[in-house]
Amino acid sequence: MRNKKIFPGIAVAIAVALLVGAYILFNELFPKAKDIRLPEEKDILSISVGINNDETFEIKDVDLSELLRLLGDAKPTREQSLNDYPGSRPFYQVEIQTSERQYRYFIYENGSGQFYIEIPYEGVYNADDAIFNFIVKFFEE
Repeated sequence: MRNKKIFPGIAVAIAVALLVGAYILFNELFPKAKDIRLPEEKDILSISVGINNDETFEIKDVDLSELLRLLGDAKPTREQSLNDYPGSRPFYQVEIQTSERQYRYFIYENGSGQFYIEIPYEGVYNADDAIFNFIVKFFEE
């Protein structure tokens, strides 16, 4: 009689252990990207934008805090960035220059209404359409 009560408990413990192990393995094989690295607003020397692989042009009249907020709001995905440029076209390129380094972000829509920010070799991030609209306006003027 006692063995019949122990068996369901062991079965549940094994099932929970298998689920936890599967989740850990999934996270190891398909990790989420790290949070987007952003420069400090005070360290920004210039910002340039471009479309696809064309030349970029510097923009002067930009709300830096809004741009950094929109970039920082993006959520990491498990999708990897394995190339210098995104595979989706068109994509918009944002380059932020500081005295220490250059930050490059590619912003694009995947065709089904989802927006992404991609950082080469670092990760792909789900973004709100606000970042896309923020950048596109520089090409409409």
